[in-house]
Amino acid sequence: MWTYRTYRWPDAAAWRAAQAVQGWQEGAPPGVDLLVAGTVYEPSAPASEGELPPPVAIAGWWVSLAIRDASPPADWESLRATTPEGMPVLGEDPALTVTDYQLAVDAHVQATARARSYNGAATCASYVTSTEPAWRAEAAAFVAWRDAVYVAVFGALAAVQAGGAPPSIDALITSLPAMVWPA
Repeated sequence: MWTYRTYRWPDAAAWRAAQAVQGWQEGAPPGVDLLVAGTVYEPSAPASEGELPPPVAIAGWWVSLAIRDASPPADWESLRATTPEGMPVLGEDPALTVTDYQLAVDAHVQATARARSYNGAATCASYVTSTEPAWRAEAAAFVAWRDAVYVAVFGALAAVQAGGAPPSIDALITSLPAMVWPA
């Protein structure tokens, strides 16, 4: 999933400093595409007939980025800007697809199992027939939780299909039942 953002720094030096803070001295890291960067110009005055008006820079250094599978740096939010007219960028965040939601929910389920030192969801669930009572109890709790998660996800999908507004991925994940492991 790609996130598109446009930012406005006071000047190119401030942009380079922000890159350095992120560890991007040698350019953007994998998963970040710099779409366009530079000063944006607009005409300073109406042109005389047959002449082009002299351009005047709009204050600031404008940068548009596409970031894959990550959030933009939080401290850049105050620099977020509306893309100036005429600045060529891909656009704002594209609409999320069902696949985006599927991947996010699956990652959440997998991470929950791994946080308990299982190799993943399937491994954790496989302990439901274990002869070790503690492992069997954890697996049973995990399977019940996983089922509740997917019941909630399918409920959210039905609400969207019925005309409701789709939630953000973060909002969907936050709304899911919490996993409670047995003591």
